[in-house]
Amino acid sequence: DAGWPAGVDAGLLTSPQERELLKAVATFPETVARAAREAEPSIVSRYVLDLSGLFSSYWAATKDEGIVGDDRALSTARIALVEAVRRVLGKGLMLLGLRLVDEM
Repeated sequence: DAGWPAGVDAGLLTSPQERELLKAVATFPETVARAAREAEPSIVSRYVLDLSGLFSSYWAATKDEGIVGDDRALSTARIALVEAVRRVLGKGLMLLGLRLVDEM
């Protein structure tokens, strides 16, 4: 479960990359359940790889504009999205027996 902070409006996230990331994060519990049901950890590893790729594309697309801007509510929603991706990637890596690095 990625969780979403109370009072943060995910509806402000309207770019195609943001919408795709929101959908991907929301499918994490279902993906883990499928991997367990099928006894197939590669389902989780593919998910983590795909989510990482989506986030990388999002990061590149927002490089000029940035995650934090003048619109406080939008900035808060974007920060919540980044945090949700971070948590889900961390949980996915943990399930695979790997640990999340703090920085590269």
